[in-house]
Amino acid sequence: MTDSQQVAGELEDAGVDAARISVVRPAIDPHVRRATDREIEEVRARFGLTRPYVLHVGWADPRKDAATLAAAHLRIVADRPHDLVLAGLAHPNFVPVVLPDASSIRRVGYVTDDELGTLLSGAVVLAYPSRYEGFGIPPIEAMTCGTPTVVSDIPALRESTENRAVYVPPGDVDAWADALRAALDGHIRAVEPPAWTWSDAGDQLVKALAPLLG
Repeated sequence: MTDSQQVAGELEDAGVDAARISVVRPAIDPHVRRATDREIEEVRARFGLTRPYVLHVGWADPRKDAATLAAAHLRIVADRPHDLVLAGLAHPNFVPVVLPDASSIRRVGYVTDDELGTLLSGAVVLAYPSRYEGFGIPPIEAMTCGTPTVVSDIPALRESTENRAVYVPPGDVDAWADALRAALDGHIRAVEPPAWTWSDAGDQLVKALAPLLG
């Protein structure tokens, strides 16, 4: 069992019999919601966020390609004052991600689930420039929080977001700069998230297990 058609196809390409592969699409935590204005103000104060900000989650994983996003951010920050907020900690198994040392690039480190939901709610946009994903939960969380969402145009993110996000070619700094500029100018709107729950995922799981249970 895997969580996307994207990975199911990779397993089949690697020689796994397609008949043995089942997809169980994950859902997001039902407690994810748009934060109140007061909650957003409190988190902004906690992290010292006084300007509009673009949020990126999981930046310390090299495949998330924070370098492209940082370059796009720096290209437009003089004309569109804002911060790039990077949530997450470095991982001991990953090659270090080296980013420019700029005061507008804000590393907030580990955040709790509640803080993440509030940071998502307060962001101008979630930017998710991954070069590879197996599924991609943060963009759906952003949609649930009522936040515009810009993601890499890769198969897994097309699948997980059900073609509801704004899609940008991975690694294209010019295109990402244009997308950030559009978001900061208010030209990218929030959309409804995919209507998918853990109950739906459970139904898929039961269906996948049924042949094994007789």
